[in-house]
Amino acid sequence: WHLETRVSLKNPPPYPRNYTRCDGYENTKVHHLDQLDRFWGTWWRVRESYREMKHFEDESGWQFDAVIRVRPDFAFLRRADVSELESAVRQGWGSGKSYFITPPSSFIRQQNMNDWAAACARPSCDEYFEMLTRWENCEDELCCWGWGPFYDKAIASSSVEYDDSFALFPVVLVRKNYVACNRLDTLYLQDYKALQQCYDLSKALALRAEFTCFIDGELVIDESCAEVAANTK
Repeated sequence: WHLETRVSLKNPPPYPRNYTRCDGYENTKVHHLDQLDRFWGTWWRVRESYREMKHFEDESGWQFDAVIRVRPDFAFLRRADVSELESAVRQGWGSGKSYFITPPSSFIRQQNMNDWAAACARPSCDEYFEMLTRWENCEDELCCWGWGPFYDKAIASSSVEYDDSFALFPVVLVRKNYVACNRLDTLYLQDYKALQQCYDLSKALALRAEFTCFIDGELVIDESCAEVAANTK
């Protein structure tokens, strides 16, 4: 079947100029806390995209079963397996307590919920896509925090449940000069094919596979690979 779509390009307004940090946090140096323009711009666009989707639902008279949000600098190493998300939709996840699926937490190395990607059964999605509204209104002192702690605090206060899945999100970050294959460090022991796919992707894009190289004929993730890359330039 065919679905016509409308693309809308918008620039975010300046973040609220009446913003002040919560009492006791005025001099706190939390990672990214001072990058409010970047934080606001990212999540404003996420929220605006979601609201455009809801506007489409209102106009068309029907609703999506699930929503998946991914970053624009992602690359998929293989076809995503959506069966886990389909199962969550069939079982009615999200009709009670909100439920999300995210990339593996080992990718982010801080927490599951993040700005990388998320999939949700449709009734759950407000908790993720409207998180900025809670920050904007400083609900539960969420405005005290920057990127990383914000997600955990926002989600924890909403009693959201989530699982991570490499099957749904077999992804890797692609930077200007390299592909972040090193993010697979806890996965390639169980899924060596993923590391090979990431390495092949980096070569196809003429980019460096970060901290990834062949040592004694075996593809590995190791800091010494940086020296190998330097010596082969």
